[in-house]
Amino acid sequence: MFHLDTLRLIKRTFNRFFSLLMIVLIGVAFMMGLLSSRPIMEKSVDAYYDQYHLQDFQIYSSYGFDENDVKAIADLDYVDRCFASRMVDVYSRDDNDNVNVTRVEELTRNMNQFELIEGRLPQKDDELVIVANNMSMDVYHIGSHLELFLDDGDIYDSLTTANYTIVGIAKTPVYMAKALGTSNLKNLELDIIVYVKSDNFLSDYYTTVYVTVDDADRLDNFSRDYAALRDIRKDDLQTFANRQQDMLKDRLLGEYREKIEEGEKELNEKKEEGQKQLDEARKQLDDARIQIIAAQTQMETLQAALSTANTRVRTLQKQYDSENTRISREIEKIEKADKQGRNFEAIRTETTADYATYNALLRLKESSSVSPYRDSIARIERENAERRTALNDLYRQQSALNARIADSSISVDERERAVNELASVNSQITSLENEIQVNQLLIDNLREMENQSQTGNIDQLMDDLQKKYDGHLEAQYINCISLAQDRLRLETTKEEIRIANEAISRVNSEIASSSAEIEKGKQEYERGEKEYLDGVVKFNDEIEKAETEIRKAYQELDELPDARWIILDRDSHYSTYMFTNNAMQMGNIGTYLPILFYLVAALVCMTTMTRLIDEQRGQIGIFRALGFSKGQVISKYVIYALAASLIGSVLGIVFGMMIFPTVIYQTWRLMYDLPPQLNIVPLENVIICVLAFTVLMMTVTFFVVRKTLNEVPSQLLRPKAPKNARKVFLENIEFIWRRLSFTSKITARNLIRYKSRFFMTVIGVAGCTGLLVVGWGIKDSIADVVAIQFGDIYNYNYIVNLENDHNIEEMQQVLENNLANEYVVPQMSYSTKVYLDKGDKVATVNVLDARKSNDVYNLRDRDHKTPIKLNNSGVIVSEKFADLHKIKEGDFITIESSTGLKGSVKVIEICEMYFQHYIFISQEYYDAIFDENVHYNTILVKTSDGNELQRCAENIEGYSSILDFTGVIDSFNTMIKALDYIILVIIITSGALAFVVLINLTQVNISERIREIATLKVLGFRDREINSYIFKEILLLTLIGALIGLPLGVLEHHFIMGVIDMEMIRFSNNLKPLTFIYAYLITVIFTFIVLNFTKKPLKKIEMIESLKSVE
Repeated sequence: MFHLDTLRLIKRTFNRFFSLLMIVLIGVAFMMGLLSSRPIMEKSVDAYYDQYHLQDFQIYSSYGFDENDVKAIADLDYVDRCFASRMVDVYSRDDNDNVNVTRVEELTRNMNQFELIEGRLPQKDDELVIVANNMSMDVYHIGSHLELFLDDGDIYDSLTTANYTIVGIAKTPVYMAKALGTSNLKNLELDIIVYVKSDNFLSDYYTTVYVTVDDADRLDNFSRDYAALRDIRKDDLQTFANRQQDMLKDRLLGEYREKIEEGEKELNEKKEEGQKQLDEARKQLDDARIQIIAAQTQMETLQAALSTANTRVRTLQKQYDSENTRISREIEKIEKADKQGRNFEAIRTETTADYATYNALLRLKESSSVSPYRDSIARIERENAERRTALNDLYRQQSALNARIADSSISVDERERAVNELASVNSQITSLENEIQVNQLLIDNLREMENQSQTGNIDQLMDDLQKKYDGHLEAQYINCISLAQDRLRLETTKEEIRIANEAISRVNSEIASSSAEIEKGKQEYERGEKEYLDGVVKFNDEIEKAETEIRKAYQELDELPDARWIILDRDSHYSTYMFTNNAMQMGNIGTYLPILFYLVAALVCMTTMTRLIDEQRGQIGIFRALGFSKGQVISKYVIYALAASLIGSVLGIVFGMMIFPTVIYQTWRLMYDLPPQLNIVPLENVIICVLAFTVLMMTVTFFVVRKTLNEVPSQLLRPKAPKNARKVFLENIEFIWRRLSFTSKITARNLIRYKSRFFMTVIGVAGCTGLLVVGWGIKDSIADVVAIQFGDIYNYNYIVNLENDHNIEEMQQVLENNLANEYVVPQMSYSTKVYLDKGDKVATVNVLDARKSNDVYNLRDRDHKTPIKLNNSGVIVSEKFADLHKIKEGDFITIESSTGLKGSVKVIEICEMYFQHYIFISQEYYDAIFDENVHYNTILVKTSDGNELQRCAENIEGYSSILDFTGVIDSFNTMIKALDYIILVIIITSGALAFVVLINLTQVNISERIREIATLKVLGFRDREINSYIFKEILLLTLIGALIGLPLGVLEHHFIMGVIDMEMIRFSNNLKPLTFIYAYLITVIFTFIVLNFTKKPLKKIEMIESLKSVE
């Protein structure tokens, strides 16, 4: 019967019981959900790792691995699985001509396996499997083609095939993160991962070795036991590596030394062969020079002969002109003396014939021949025949001499002799032709005389012939013959002049041709000489370069560092590292944020139970008067609290496990290709959540009831005496107090009168408002990091990475001239060790011109935003690095130069920075500390035209790659998007808790004042006035609590951000004004909603029953 009253109590106060249950439900659901999110994430991924045998260790070597190394690793007694693999980073071009950075890996067998979600494994050398991520799932499908290539090398040096067909799409725990990391191609971000058959790789050495160790798969990857086993095995592997790592190096050194010696031998052979070729070329050049000199000598001889010939031609021409004038005058006299007006040739011919006839007549006269005419004719014909024979011989000589003169190969002297001979032959031919012509006329005259038989008239004929020439026939004949011979000589001289001129012309042509050939020969000789000298220089340079390379190769061989195996565990892998950090963040949020919920919920639950027991004073007194023990009375209310907390806890666990882990797990899928979620319920979390609320509720109930039971039953049967009213502060301000309404004055007095009600309500509302501030504040802090780092601190948006700085000034000039840039500033950036008392740390050093530092960096103090300028007196350290390692302004730290030299630098300022650890140093200070030149490897650029920047950079020698902050920002925004959903869940849960808390507190306030409200109704207060009377106090308490909750939320936010802080990232503690506005407005809106719900219960209050409730 006694415990049935507990059920009746629950029924009578069901609204309060339900409020308690809901508060516990929300608190447990939130606590259970967030606490379980990390273990569910870790267990699901751990099972995924074990299912597909993710490596425990990944081993790299500076020399690679051979089969002996792999076998030695596999034979270690603690190694479970071992797989050696090769990989290469290349570019790929798809069917749409899109080019992506691609990592090609060897198809694994027993480790790092993958889940084939579509297609099949490669069976041919030109087939591959592609790892599914955002890009591959959107762009590629079974049957797509990829062409692999390198922009600065031959793909066939690494792979046997360049063209592939996609036959499968898979997921793998190796590349679980959507961001695949960076490649070896100019540190570009990887776009896709593909697997091909091992036969496709040409290298004899493996790039990496994957290892799993015994017992690791039976341990949770994220547990301390696994971490302990991992550390032990890592040390074991390192010990083994120290023994094994030099073996391959020694063998390779022998092979390399042999290759160098072969190269040296080949160099000597080529050197000897090249020297022979140079000597042969020298000999050919010397021969060519001798030929040129001989040709020049021959041309000079021709020029001398030409000069002699010109002199002779001028002399002959002068003689010809003089003789021609004389002969012309004599001929002119003879022609004028001729009565018939005949020309000289006719006169000479007739005179010659008449003279011959006269002589013939004279011989006839003296002859005793019977037929003197016939004998003379026969004799003259015999003479003509002899002359014709001689003439034919002369014709043949003339033809031979003409051919000889026309031959360009004969010397000048030979040609001159031929010309003289030809002139003589021509003279003889003319003479014989004239004699034959005269004899023919003589024959004709003799035949005519014979026919006329005038033999008796010879004397008469002779006299007639003498008379015809006035007795001067012989003189006339001699004169004509002399002139004819002179003319013949003159013609011979003319012909000689003509032939000489032709010879001179030919010689001139020969001289011009020879001169051109000599000039051409000289040019060819000079060109050959230049080529020879260039060849000698090039040959010597190449020989010297080759000899230097060989010496360098020997030196590098001697200076090669010891082979070093780099052993990386899972936490060194990009996907695992990122997921572990995110899970840890989630765990920190799940550990500390629910505490805030728990405190608020616990406070409200304590208030509710305390006021419930206060209202049950009469019932407790009755039970005590009826003889029930204190323990029995206490058990009644403890069971009440236990029922509410236990039911709420169970329901909270159910709903919490259904909602929060699933939402959070699915949210992280935005960043990772997670396996299916394991539906596990961490028992330790169940125990914590159930005990946290049930023990608290039962303990509070126990002590409150026990305190109440300290009074005697008679006192308990009477209600508590109301507290005395006091003057409030406002009553002293009369001009305000007088203007307040009656209900407002009562509200003001009640706020001061009932302090416990005041503080409980204000604290409860403040706690809920603070949680809302935390929810929005986490989002503000994380989202602001990108905006501040890449918007406020960085004034540039592109980084041009350089292979060298040989033409850094040209690069700057090109970029400044071709782009609409605001800034183009060179910078040397490198990673350095920072030597500190507590160990060595790593930071990034940025070296640049102090005068231009403010162009690209807005360095400032985080608290006061005071600008910081880089100068030549020290370095500037990023705030996160300084805080982690207790570095203060004025301290000295030791860092390394880009070449490894150590130097102590002074910290002059600490600047605001949210990503990475940076040390900023001026070029001048760097030179002063390390005494070495700065070699810039990046150019910081601010421009709005990234495509033009890419085009300009690709045309500059020394360009390597371009980093666009857009990719970094997008990657971070993806994580922010994932956190947005989680933060939204937190905000909704905070709002729900605030709503329930407000309902509960309002119900408690109303239930405590039932008799007071009934009295007001008896006094004639209308419903609206009663609502105003009650609502004013609740609303005022809510507004005060919400205002107090804003700074409380700031403190809670700072605490939570400190908990989830990461080593390489500083989250901002800045809260946006909208965060406070949202938190405050939601609290106020929920308050009005709750007050609207309570109007109906106020109307239902019965005046008589409420006033008699004490009795």
